Amino acid sequence: MCYLLLMKSILIALIGSLSLTTGAFAQSAEDVYGTFDVQFQAITTQGVVLGCHLNYKSIIQDFAYNQGAPYAVFGNMGISISENKRNLVVGTKVITNQMNLKNPNAPLIPAKPYFAYLQSPSGVNNAKSFIKGMDSDTQGGIFSVFNFDDSFVEIYKQILEKKTVSIVFNRKKNAQDIVVPIDLTVVSTNNKGIRTKSDKMVNDFGQCVSGLLREVAKN
Repeated sequence: MCYLLLMKSILIALIGSLSLTTGAFAQSAEDVYGTFDVQFQAITTQGVVLGCHLNYKSIIQDFAYNQGAPYAVFGNMGISISENKRNLVVGTKVITNQMNLKNPNAPLIPAKPYFAYLQSPSGVNNAKSFIKGMDSDTQGGIFSVFNFDDSFVEIYKQILEKKTVSIVFNRKKNAQDIVVPIDLTVVSTNNKGIRTKSDKMVNDFGQCVSGLLREVAKN
């Protein structure tokens, strides 16, 4: 959880340094929130790659449920070989924690989503491809599994082309969705809020998924 504390300290420092004039604050605050970093991770078992993940960290303002309060949104999205090794499945982990910017020492408050899915820049989503869900092993999070179908193939194509994807979730059944765009080129953010960008994570993810597709094709 140390990276959450880092994100919180960066956000507090940046907001504290913004001009208190309304216009300047609003303009600069837009640069404070957003993707903090994305990392590629290959999931292996005894040296065999069985999954490909993109781990993400982001900070948003929740205007849907909490009057613009800041929340850390983090987790992963990935593709894995199914247990029968004949097809692929899509998985997402979405964890949200409310941050208290007025008190840097206040604990983060877990705020578990009710339902979450993926959405492409053009609006294609895989909500109807949902198979099952469960609580995450981290407080404030859920893990969801989806079919690897035509909807996700379109999302995947746009991940490779546009280098972005949105994590979408709500907090209650049939309640409003929150859309969190993830810039997949952001590989790090320093303590001044300056982001380092690269296509490497997306490229590595694409190569990993190509390997999974070849493995499934054998069966």
